Amino acid sequence: MDAQPTNNLGFGIPPPPQPFFTNFAAIFPTCMVVRSLDDDDLGVEYMMCPWDTFRLVYNDYARRVACSPQHLLICRQGGEVVPPLLTAGEIGLMEGETLIVLGPVPGMNVNSFVRTFSVVATMDYPPVYMVQRRVTDYLCSVITEYANWLRIPPLRVTIRHNMIVREGTETIQDVGIVNGSTLYAIIE
Repeated sequence: MDAQPTNNLGFGIPPPPQPFFTNFAAIFPTCMVVRSLDDDDLGVEYMMCPWDTFRLVYNDYARRVACSPQHLLICRQGGEVVPPLLTAGEIGLMEGETLIVLGPVPGMNVNSFVRTFSVVATMDYPPVYMVQRRVTDYLCSVITEYANWLRIPPLRVTIRHNMIVREGTETIQDVGIVNGSTLYAIIE
């Protein structure tokens, strides 16, 4: 039988301390990209610790595309759905992994850099004009496109959003347009 080593006082020498974490990769955050299937979607980069749940990602992404988190599905490249209650550690999230967001309806805009909204005239013009624009596009491009659709000069169109007259020099993001917004066109 092996004798336990002792110190000069006759007490047993404890074994050397073990590190608290043996898998250091399990405590550091992992970067990932969440994006739609659109070719031009750059996606949103998230950094998650192994104990963070995907509910954080669902809530943030839903806010970005103006829908409820329950209406989104986040999937891995192979099609495996990532439930909101699982953590990054539980699914084995890899550094730089890209996850795909799907909406409840095929064709629903879940691209976080694009907004789908409508322009409605306040008078007797055609009812609704649907627009899809990048958040960095200027409102003047929407005004011009809408005026061309009506076959009138763009200077005759004034746009209101949230009861405020908007300038053409503002971007879609500056104005606060989200998916499903309605802009009201006043034709002079």
